[in-house]
Amino acid sequence: MASEKSIKIDGMNFHYKEYHSGSPKKLIALHGWLDNAASFDVLAPHLKDFHVLCLDLPGHGLSGHDSAGKGYLFSDWVVYLAKFIYVMNLGDELYLLGHSMGAGICTVYASLQLQPLQKIFLIDGLVPVPSMQKSIHDRLASYVKYCIKSTFKDRAFKNQADIFIARKMATPSMPDSAVQAVMIRQCRQLDDGSWKLLSDPFLSVPSAMTFSENEVSNLVENVSCDVVFFRADDPYYEKYHMLSQPHLSKIKKLDEIPISGSHYIHFECPEKIAGLIQ
Repeated sequence: MASEKSIKIDGMNFHYKEYHSGSPKKLIALHGWLDNAASFDVLAPHLKDFHVLCLDLPGHGLSGHDSAGKGYLFSDWVVYLAKFIYVMNLGDELYLLGHSMGAGICTVYASLQLQPLQKIFLIDGLVPVPSMQKSIHDRLASYVKYCIKSTFKDRAFKNQADIFIARKMATPSMPDSAVQAVMIRQCRQLDDGSWKLLSDPFLSVPSAMTFSENEVSNLVENVSCDVVFFRADDPYYEKYHMLSQPHLSKIKKLDEIPISGSHYIHFECPEKIAGLIQ
């Protein structure tokens, strides 16, 4: 069974789910964009060799919001992880596990070599998506125009079912079990009977600063720890894999393991992935 925990860092609450706290091997699990710690609800119980900490990244799940009306930078996610590791004193025998965006966060953090990492496990994600816009001028202009024209309000839903439907429409290949686990954690009923999302609406703002191809390559080349990459065959995410492919060969110690299934293979075959991790 998981224990719900939270810690305040720089005035903001970081919530996480903790499993198998008796193990000396610590593993931090990072979810994907718009998901939360519940993304690992079916995988984490099988990782009995590890003390697992499944984090709600800021803006997601039960954690606080840190957008200040400007959205989030990818570098912000890396800083959140670094602060969590430092404040929790998780420096020894540390492993990282990431899904989708969480996988990219793990890769970038590993590239900084702030501390020795035993190994990182990446589920259908590898690097931050390189910018498709060539210049900083174009990237910044797109960001400012989006912020000017868009309004960011909490969206009300009549019931939980409508929330599940909205998320399923956004990510069609997401298994129903994953939709329910993630969105149950991410919504609350209001006094008038309607439902609202707890996630930060500013998560939808495109990042003002993204990495270029050369910058992603530079980061990947500095990853020195062992990397295990579980690659799904979800056609919905094939474009991402095409963008990531050139960087695979630059990881020095990479074990790529293809697994048939959707982008959420950790929901579809948790025992298989847990066995490969352990």
